[in-house]
Amino acid sequence: MSRRADPLRIEAARRAAAIARLVGAGELPDRAAAAVARWEATIDGQPSRADWERLDDWLGRERLRGTRPAQR
Repeated sequence: MSRRADPLRIEAARRAAAIARLVGAGELPDRAAAAVARWEATIDGQPSRADWERLDDWLGRERLRGTRPAQR
């Protein structure tokens, strides 16, 4: 039997995937989680799939402003 989609589980999976991707790219785990948390604070309500797809753009702008340490 298949399960109904649970928005909270989907959101948690998207968040975990974003953090894991940043860590895989060389970011420290705590910094990756902090960056995602800062981004989440800029979103009104629950981030949509489209919001998550724009995360990389936001991270790039943060890096240009110097609010996020440069990658190794």
